Amino acid sequence: MYKLFVENNNPKSEQVLEDKSLSENMRADIKRLFDECGGYSFRKGLYRIHNVNSSFHWAVLIRNYFTKYSKIVPFGYDWMGRQFAVDPTRENYILMFDPATAEDFELNQSLTLFHNEDLIDERETFLAEHLFNEVIKFLGINEISYHDCAGYKTPLFLNGSDALNNYEISNMEVYWEMQRQIYHQIKDLPPGTKINSIRIE
Repeated sequence: MYKLFVENNNPKSEQVLEDKSLSENMRADIKRLFDECGGYSFRKGLYRIHNVNSSFHWAVLIRNYFTKYSKIVPFGYDWMGRQFAVDPTRENYILMFDPATAEDFELNQSLTLFHNEDLIDERETFLAEHLFNEVIKFLGINEISYHDCAGYKTPLFLNGSDALNNYEISNMEVYWEMQRQIYHQIKDLPPGTKINSIRIE
């Protein structure tokens, strides 16, 4: 089902533990994606696919940040740590969660066509491939590892710049947790409020 996607995106299999029994009640297209591509990194870390275990784990992390979502199944993530998920109760409906901006986006597309068409023909639109290549060159690395992302040193919602020198490689889970804690401390402040300190636990 996802052969076209794999053949066109330079896959690299990562050694990650998973309990396939967790996928027994998953929707067929999601289960098939994990069976065929779970634990793979593509194009030097431009895009990665969860396995069953990490999908369950990241569903909790995403819901902690984006609290209005109760039913999501994360299936993939990109080099900036943005998480892609489906609502298992809705067909042809994909969500993307951006920890750097605290924004979520919707796409009316099937899981299969998202991979076999959009992430082949429209990689620049969905994954900012050109910027990815600029960032890893600037950072002097060849790829981004499976559990890492290129995050902002100063968050965009704290007026950080979207410039090459504001990127650094971070463990993705640590990056998400820091962005979540910072955002939830400032989200209700009036625009223009001077921030003297941020508490990270």
